[in-house]
Amino acid sequence: MRTYDLVNKLLKTYGDKTSVMCIGPAGEYLVKSASIQSSDVDSRPCRSAGEEDLVRSWSQGPEGPGCGSTGEKSDAIADSETFRESAKIFAQKVKENPFTGQLLSNVGTAGLVSAMNSMGAFPSYNATKGVLEGWEMISGETLTQTMKERGGGPGHMGCAQCIVHCSNIYVDQQGKYVTSSLEYETIWSFGAMTGITDLDTIARLDFLCDDIGLDTMNTGVAVAVAMDAGYKKFGDAQAALQMVEEIGQGTEMGKVIGNGPAAVGRHFKHHRIPVVKGQSIAAYDPRAMQGNGVTYATSPMGADHTAGNVIGEYMARNSIL
Repeated sequence: MRTYDLVNKLLKTYGDKTSVMCIGPAGEYLVKSASIQSSDVDSRPCRSAGEEDLVRSWSQGPEGPGCGSTGEKSDAIADSETFRESAKIFAQKVKENPFTGQLLSNVGTAGLVSAMNSMGAFPSYNATKGVLEGWEMISGETLTQTMKERGGGPGHMGCAQCIVHCSNIYVDQQGKYVTSSLEYETIWSFGAMTGITDLDTIARLDFLCDDIGLDTMNTGVAVAVAMDAGYKKFGDAQAALQMVEEIGQGTEMGKVIGNGPAAVGRHFKHHRIPVVKGQSIAAYDPRAMQGNGVTYATSPMGADHTAGNVIGEYMARNSIL
């Protein structure tokens, strides 16, 4: 069972105040790009914990655990008044910051597309280039405009109690829900890396990954390696959708793609595989952001963009922010 149907079934059984963590078919097949999906504040399994081998130690079948979302009261804070005052100051500083207080709430993390592309740090076409032709069609600004015109939009609270609201809800031309949230890394992996510049396709790929239970970064780069190896052409939207769908169906090629870019490279005997320790690079080209090259190389997780990623410094240096 795929995650959206599973969550709906569990909510009917345990009530709509239940939070769910589950795996999908990708976890059932034990592919390396499988993720654990968590339901968000709107009870959609669109929050992904996805790194290689994550579910190998926790594959328990289709029934994921459920827990009450209200929870128990936490332990009392020793000095609650000082804590509250400090929290107010911290929240105010976050809101005053141009990045966290303005860009993220109005455009989301997709606002980084134009910045990274202008720096030549937007790995494209399986990282053969640092810029994407037609990047404007998948930029954060275009994403926000498209969502607003259709009745979706930015400013969605993806995480409980969040003050930034960098999430969004993407809908189709009829205003029907497609996915939440369409983030920078996913736009990069399924857009720039594959040469696909259609937001509707990228949104559909994001939904499929959540529904099947897949990490979008590792999966998107796997698709890009397959395209670069000649299996399909760059920019072929239907081919990308089919490759991801095959992971959910458990086909032989689906298992190759589902095991990530390193597995795809070995399968096609391809020479260009943008991974470190078997994990795909992130949406920051280390040739333009050399500090990221150091963290990619030295992180025990492999190409980890959450360690030492000083995006603000690079943007300030290039007078982008």
